[in-house]
Order: sequence, then C-alpha cells, then structure tokens
Amino acid sequence: MQDKQVSIHRNDEQALLLRSQRLLEHLENLWQNPQEPSSGAMKQIIVTLPEPYRAMALEAIAERLVNDTKLHFLNIVATFYQKAEQEGIDAEERDETLQDIKLDTFRLMQLSKQISVHSLDDLLVLSNITSGVHALSQVNNAENAQSWMYKLPVLYQSRIEQEHLTVRNFTYGIAFSFDSSDLSTWNTALSNLSKAMRTWASEVHPRRTELLSTSVDTDWANLLPKSVHVNPQINEEIPTTMG
Repeated sequence: MQDKQVSIHRNDEQALLLRSQRLLEHLENLWQNPQEPSSGAMKQIIVTLPEPYRAMALEAIAERLVNDTKLHFLNIVATFYQKAEQEGIDAEERDETLQDIKLDTFRLMQLSKQISVHSLDDLLVLSNITSGVHALSQVNNAENAQSWMYKLPVLYQSRIEQEHLTVRNFTYGIAFSFDSSDLSTWNTALSNLSKAMRTWASEVHPRRTELLSTSVDTDWANLLPKSVHVNPQINEEIPTTMG
C-alpha cells in the first residue's frame, strides 16, 4: 500500500514537472517577440506627453531600469546556483551564501517601489548607475557570481540613495475624540500636523516640501460629515529621502 502511494506521488511530480516545462517553452516563445517599447519609443513618450503623463513616463522608465537590475541580479544568483557544485563549492557553502544575501536581496526586490525620479536629470543619473553596475557585474562562473551576489545589492542601492533618488514610506497614526458640536480640536490638530510635516520635509529634502504641503493642506474638515460621533483615524503616507 505504501509503495503504491509513493508511486502515485512520483507520477504526480513528473506530471507537474512536464507541465512546467511546457509552460516555460510557451513563455520562452512569447518572450522572444519584442513587446516592450524601444529606446526610441521611450524617448518619444517623454518628448510628446504633457504633464502629468510625462511624470508618469519618467517614473515608469525608472522602475523598468530597477526591475532590469533585479532580474540581472537574480540571473547572477542562478549562475552561482547552477555552477557552484561544478566548481568545487559544496551544497553547504552554496546554501549558506543564499542565506547570507537574503536580507540584501529582499531590499533590492523592494527598490522599485521606493525609486523617486522627477526629471530628465534624475533619469540620466539612474541610467548611468544602472548601466555601470550591469557592466561591472557580468559573470560567467560561480566564484565571480558569488562575489557579486554580496556586492551588487549594496552597491546599487547605496549609489541610488547617494543621489537622493529613493524615498521611504512611514505611517503615522493619530486618534482624536470630540463631540459633533465642537470641531475645534480636530481643526487645531490638523493645523499642527500640517506645520510639523512641512517643517520635517524642508529639513529632510527641500525639493519635496511643495509636494508634501499640497497633499497635507487639503481642507480635510470639508471631507467630514456634519455630525461626527466616531474617533477618526488619520493614516498619512509620508515620503522621506533615504541616504
């Protein structure tokens, strides 16, 4: 009975493996057809579009550059994993390496969510950093791959942060309790919060002060119902420059 269950389990694994192989073959065929915009098309997008679509284009291209780097790094990891045993790196060292880089890898995978590009100057800097890191980290053996697995995430992210091209989100929660007949507490608190965030933003990154002020100074009192009988929660996502 146990032998029969083991046989069924192996058959299921083989079926899943064959299905995965077929899916990968289909994906490979699809990936061979150019789907992403060419460099000329991206230039036309930036030149042609008015705001705010031009800003969206800059952001999308910046995210693409970071995503390309993420895939480049994962390809380095795959090269190491594939060739480690062939080059005398045992399974224990291989797995320890993967464990060592786990945190830096996670941070790199999150980087596209933190990228902040608002001008052609920013995009040029990010492009130079990306192309430079890619050129430096070309690998063809496990030893070089292992070295760049440690270096690339830290090098790439630190260079981007030095150029102030990333932001980090913090969540602030503030609770108020008041009667519907008295909104003075609410208005005073919002006014103080607005001033505090503007001061904080000007100290961290003056370039972002105007944007933050615009989002904070919305007339929140108009968004409230006439009768308030709850303890409202305010959760504002506040960007701050890393580095």
